Amino acid sequence: MSTDGKFWYNGDVVHYLISALCQYVKRLQGITVGGYMRFFARLATTMLVFLVISSLFSEAFRVDNWMTALGAALVLAVLNTIIKPILTILTLPLTLLTFGLFTIVINGIMLEITANLVGGFDFSSFGWAMFTAIILSIVNTLLTPDLHVHVERK
Repeated sequence: MSTDGKFWYNGDVVHYLISALCQYVKRLQGITVGGYMRFFARLATTMLVFLVISSLFSEAFRVDNWMTALGAALVLAVLNTIIKPILTILTLPLTLLTFGLFTIVINGIMLEITANLVGGFDFSSFGWAMFTAIILSIVNTLLTPDLHVHVERK
């Protein structure tokens, strides 16, 4: 990008597309500067979880290849940004009644929608989608922590 705001083609189209995607995601999720690495870490983690679970439980969960897993992770990220907040607000009374456990069902719904949108990515039942949602939540919590608590003692 030049100083006058025009983009000059330098042959690195992939770099430009990744940069544009990062800027878009940053605007959607309110990610701070440098936080796009967290997005890519979570995306890679999601893709790996999909691949591992599909290889361990091939009769219940199918992912054709790593490109399908990457596409499903991207679709899931977009759905979690756009649709999941709406579902969370609509089901807030039920979520409060179940002490937050209904969010597992919401995550399973997001995975089922992803399976309907991405070819080569399929669950044998909704229970397997919920199981995958639980494993995905645990792994994302362990590998990509978002909360940093600082305790000051006086």
